[in-house]
Amino acid sequence: MADGGGARPSLVPAQQNKRGILDLLESDRVRKGLAAVAGKHMNPERMTRLIINAINRTPDLLKCDPRTVLGATMTTTALALEPNTPQQLAWLLPYKTRRKVGDNEWEDYYECQFQIGAQGWKELMYRSPGITRVNAGAIYEHDRFVFKDAADIVFEYEPNYLVDDPGRIVAGYAYAKLETERGVDLIPTVVPWKEIEKIRSRSETYRALLRGIDNARNPDQRQKAERKLAETPWVMWEDQMVEKSCTKRLRKKVPITPQIAAAAAIDDGADVGQIDFSQMTDPDLVRAVASGEAEAPLIEHGEDQPMNNDIGAEQQREPAPAQQQATTSREPKPSARRADTPPAEDAMPDLPADDDTGSLFSE
Repeated sequence: MADGGGARPSLVPAQQNKRGILDLLESDRVRKGLAAVAGKHMNPERMTRLIINAINRTPDLLKCDPRTVLGATMTTTALALEPNTPQQLAWLLPYKTRRKVGDNEWEDYYECQFQIGAQGWKELMYRSPGITRVNAGAIYEHDRFVFKDAADIVFEYEPNYLVDDPGRIVAGYAYAKLETERGVDLIPTVVPWKEIEKIRSRSETYRALLRGIDNARNPDQRQKAERKLAETPWVMWEDQMVEKSCTKRLRKKVPITPQIAAAAAIDDGADVGQIDFSQMTDPDLVRAVASGEAEAPLIEHGEDQPMNNDIGAEQQREPAPAQQQATTSREPKPSARRADTPPAEDAMPDLPADDDTGSLFSE
C-alpha cells in the first residue's frame, strides 16, 4: 500500500531523463496493475493505447511527475472511463504549479490531474440500476422553462432557436428517467445561476486567473491575464461546464452505486487540486478508493504555491471540450486540434526501478 504521508520527489530536468511514462506503460508490472483495477467495463490493453494517444496529442503530459500520470491512469481505469477521447468521458491533464524547494526558493513543476467530463457522468449514471435516460443542459434567459418541485414535479423545457442571441445562462438542468415498480419516474434537478457561480468559484484555475487580473501591475499585464481567463472552459464552453455540474448534482436525487459516490469525491478533490495522484499507483489503494472503501490521498498544501498565472490554455485544470460553442449560437463548431506529434525520447522523465509489492513505484 502506498504511503499516504510521504512527500513527492522532485523531478529530474527533462534533458537528463532517460526513461519515461511510455516505457512504464508497456512494462509487465504496470499491465498487471491496470488489469488488477480494471472492472468488467474496461480493457487494460485498450487503456494503455488510449494513454499513449493522449500523450502523443498532449506532449506536456511528459513533463509531469510520471507517478501522477500513472496514478491518474489507474484511477480512470478503475472507474472504467476512457480518457482524452472524442466521447469526452474523462481527461488526463498536465497542470503547472510551483513547489517550495528551499527557505525562499520555488520551482515550477508539472503534475497530471484527472477529471470526469459531462459525458463521463452520464456514463456513470447509466450504470445505476433502473436509470434508462439521462440528459442535461443550460437554460438561457430567452428559453421557455417550467419546473415545480416536490410531489407536483412538472418538467418542461423548450430552447428558443428562433433568436440569434439566446441571452445569458440563467440556470442549468439535468434529469433522469428511473424505472421503478410503479413505472417510470422523471427525476429532474435545476441549478440556479447563483449556485453555478459557487461551483465555478471552486475551480482552482478560474480563481488563479482572476487573481492574475486583480494583481496585474500595468495595463499590459491585465490584458494578458484577461486573455488567459477568456481561454478557460468556464468562459469558452460555459454551457458544457454547466451541463457537467448539473449532471453531477443529479446524483444526489437518484439511486447511485458506491462507484458514483467515489467518483464524485475524486472529481471534487481534483477540481480544487487536492488529490495526490502520485500515490494512486497502488492497485489495492486504487480499488479501495474507486469502490468508496477509502478516501483518495491528499496533497500536502504546505509545500506548494498556487498555480502559476502564466499557465497555458492546454495546461488548465478543466479540459477544453472537443466542440467549441459560438457566442451567438448554440450550434457547435469544431475547435482546432493540436497535431499528433510523437514525444521526443529526451522528454521522458526518469522513473524509479520496479519492486514487487504495493505501489507500482519504489522509493
